Amino acid sequence: MKSYCNKLMKSAFIITAGVLVLVNVLVFAPKVFALTYLVKPEVILTNMDATGASAVIIEFTTSASNTGTGLSLTFTGWTGGASGSVAGSQTVAQNYNGISCTTITGAASYIPGAPTASGSSATVTFAGITTETASHSYCAVLTGSAVTNPTAANSYPAVLTDGTDVAATVAVDVITNDQVVVSATVPPTFTLVLSGNTDAFGTLSTIVANASAGVTCTLSTNGTGWYLYGIDSSAGLVSPSSGHTIPALTFGTNKTISAGTEDYITGLPSGSTTPGTGGGSVTLPAAYSSSGLGNGAGLGNTQLRNLASYTVGPTSGATVVVKEFTSITATTPEGADYTDTITLVGAGTF
Repeated sequence: MKSYCNKLMKSAFIITAGVLVLVNVLVFAPKVFALTYLVKPEVILTNMDATGASAVIIEFTTSASNTGTGLSLTFTGWTGGASGSVAGSQTVAQNYNGISCTTITGAASYIPGAPTASGSSATVTFAGITTETASHSYCAVLTGSAVTNPTAANSYPAVLTDGTDVAATVAVDVITNDQVVVSATVPPTFTLVLSGNTDAFGTLSTIVANASAGVTCTLSTNGTGWYLYGIDSSAGLVSPSSGHTIPALTFGTNKTISAGTEDYITGLPSGSTTPGTGGGSVTLPAAYSSSGLGNGAGLGNTQLRNLASYTVGPTSGATVVVKEFTSITATTPEGADYTDTITLVGAGTF
């Protein structure tokens, strides 16, 4: 009987001790606090090539419980020897190349206050930041030669610390060359557009010099200028039915024709030219510059004659009006089929 009781008391003691241990765990276990983290932190080097000096753009979103004002950025592994470094004096700005960091990164606002920054070793420490708003995205730009990249191309960690949030580590890639050379060729262009392909005199008169309606030439080029040439296939107005030609008597020499004589010339009214977008003025050779009705020169049928030129470019929409003048006598044979073909040729200079 005694033996049985002893065993029972020992079991109770063991059970009681077990209870005491369990109570201690429940009462004295350490409290676990939730950690707060930055959301979507980014560090952008605006010049990633090895040995290059970079402006740096940072962007981050505070957690829901962040109440701190301290901000720092550390480039891990960038110090010593030929590795990169952080300059002592930093300039903090909202814009990079005239573009707000909010536009570049999508952040809601620039970091608050009047921030300044200084660099030591591989860490940039900010100051002058006022209280940030929780769950809010911010951005900033370290301008100038803020960071000198390492000479060795590699992926390097950078640590961004803001207020009471846990420091966030991001990766920054430094490559041998971050520039892409874009090349293109702009071909030479030149256009000559005629307002029409017919130029009628109508019924000719013996008592005045007769003028055609004229054709307007519009010239454009991306070169240094242009030329306009002309050639007359018949060197006169020809009537197949009568077998008669009203001749262009003088080629390339300016003259004024008069009623009562037979003649046929080409003239460019000097007040009808425009230089287009290029400015300056269009040059009309003395032979074909027409100062009035019936003034100009004959076009030959053996060579191109220079009618106008322009030595400014590029230009678009320059205009030259080409007219024909003729006079007849009372004995010029009748015919409704007097005709001629003048070819106008344009060329751009490059």
